[in-house]
Amino acid sequence: MTSMSKRRTLSLLALGLAAALSTNSAVALEGIPAEMWANVPQPAQQACVSAAIEGRTFTNVRVHELPYLDNTLFEFKTLTNSGQLGRFCIDEAGVQVPDCGKAMRSANAKLRYADYGAIEPALWAQLQSVPGEYRVPVGVWLHTVEEYVDPRASAARIATAKANNTEKQRNVKDAFTRLTKRLGIDTVRPILGAPAAEAMLTPAQVLALAREWPVVSLTWEGPRTPQSTAYFDTVQPTRSATDCGTNYCTGVDMGVCVVQDDKASDPAEVRIEASYCGYGNASTHSECVGALIAAEDAPHGLAEDADVFFADSLNCYGSHADALAWCNEQDYTFTINWSETCSALDNRLLDYWAKQSIWRLIVVAAGNEGPSAVSCGNSCGSGAIGTTTCKGYNFLNVGAANDCGTTVRSDDEVACFTSSQNYNGDNEVPHLVAPGQNIHYSQATQCGSGTSFAAPIVSGIASQVMQKGGLEGQPSLVRAILMATADEDTDGTRMTRAGWTQTDHRDGVGEVNASLAIDLADPDNVADGSTDGTENGYHFVAFNEDDNPGGFQGDTYYLKTTQSGKKARIVFVWGGIGTCRNAEAGDCQDQTLDADIDLQVVGNGTTYWSSSVDNSYEFMEIPLAANQTYTIKTYIYDWNTGITWGGIAWYVDDFDN
Repeated sequence: MTSMSKRRTLSLLALGLAAALSTNSAVALEGIPAEMWANVPQPAQQACVSAAIEGRTFTNVRVHELPYLDNTLFEFKTLTNSGQLGRFCIDEAGVQVPDCGKAMRSANAKLRYADYGAIEPALWAQLQSVPGEYRVPVGVWLHTVEEYVDPRASAARIATAKANNTEKQRNVKDAFTRLTKRLGIDTVRPILGAPAAEAMLTPAQVLALAREWPVVSLTWEGPRTPQSTAYFDTVQPTRSATDCGTNYCTGVDMGVCVVQDDKASDPAEVRIEASYCGYGNASTHSECVGALIAAEDAPHGLAEDADVFFADSLNCYGSHADALAWCNEQDYTFTINWSETCSALDNRLLDYWAKQSIWRLIVVAAGNEGPSAVSCGNSCGSGAIGTTTCKGYNFLNVGAANDCGTTVRSDDEVACFTSSQNYNGDNEVPHLVAPGQNIHYSQATQCGSGTSFAAPIVSGIASQVMQKGGLEGQPSLVRAILMATADEDTDGTRMTRAGWTQTDHRDGVGEVNASLAIDLADPDNVADGSTDGTENGYHFVAFNEDDNPGGFQGDTYYLKTTQSGKKARIVFVWGGIGTCRNAEAGDCQDQTLDADIDLQVVGNGTTYWSSSVDNSYEFMEIPLAANQTYTIKTYIYDWNTGITWGGIAWYVDDFDN
């Protein structure tokens, strides 16, 4: 067949697909963009047409590449006419696949392991260009099967689980030490508080470890680099502050642990703690990150009474493992603020610690891709956005906004240097943005521009939210509250829900709003499950697979309206697992969501879904009618591990733009 004939056949198929869909009111491809369908082979498209005509509505799709099997799987999320979630799984030949291809994916992983062992792709690519005598920084993850405890369990139960997990870590690290001695490897350092280590290894040593039992993942850590920052001389205006009811919110009794690879100068409110590896010098960057959290002038952190600690990394291997471990080990309810670049090991460590130590809120800078000095209203060249530096599922990932030199928020724009990414099409990174252009923390000190300075602003606001609601030790709730109230759109495309065509990944759910977040955090807004409902609400959520195997789970929440013309922003967040247990089974290539959970809202005769596939949150912003009660439910689509916890929050306002 000629190329022209092929193109004509494809065009006719596309027309047939459109005609089939347009003639059946029960059929829709809601949420899946045309460019996705363009990448689906013709036999698979035809199978989808048949399924759609039978009454399936397609809401999302996950693509599984299986290069070792020379195949690709398409896992479609669907809705039936009765409103039930389902799945439709086919391969590129249009053949329906049992168990959504889990057996095929496992077979593909085993074939890959036979070739590469535990070496992850980025490290393997790096080894091809490294001379044999050179050493490269490698992150090592070790085999453990640890217990995760419901955070509502007793203190004694949690302490017992932690002691048991620590013993498992000790045993596997001892086994790894014996292995490295046998192989003559003397450049390994275990990481405190995790089944992990770092090493400087030659290619031959990496290969020697690739198939040994304790090792389940070997990652390329790369040279550590600071966040790039563009410096300016302009002064950002002061904005009005927020309050904690009758008392001004100052972050009192809250703690923030700042991870940097250099020391800060000594603003009086910043405590220098931990150890220092000698990599770099004190810098304005460090000083600004610490001081912005505690700066008294809005729109900065406003947590002037928070305890701010610096954790300077001991190691120069390519990750920040030692500094992160120091923060995690302290007997203190820290928010961890991280304004540095991330390695694969860093991401996995923080996902691991967030799951094992649930009282840590982790705020990270999204990263900067080619920052440049632009004025309000101008784009950054082509507007191209690079990949984000930090994916971790348990993070609150923060991009930068440009306030355009005014005290109002309505003209704010996303800073064009903010790195962003939609993994699998719907993982919104960054999650939200905060002021990050032309930043200063005093008239005398100009910080410059960068997501490095947006993150500590959010850490400071998070301290106020915790103070207002007594939410220290509840990071999932704080994440949900901050995202539900991040009302300002900064890139011209308002996000209405998480999912394909609704994604708005440059600024996530919008720009943080300290005033709304603190208002929502009021303890009076804790949802009690009453059918009377509330306009604003939040609640802690925990699921165990044994009790919640799938389908609609947990409590039903009720949103009650009093007037028309309002909108509701509703967010549900949960966590991910950082550990991996079986490299051969293919579960060590990346962090994994605890579960795939969706969000449903029903009210005024309409059903709304947020049904993404690779988010650790679901989000929607919907119009409201007066004097209506809307029900909010969570739906467990799939489990990846046995337990998860999270937070749900909703907020009602005008949200005009």
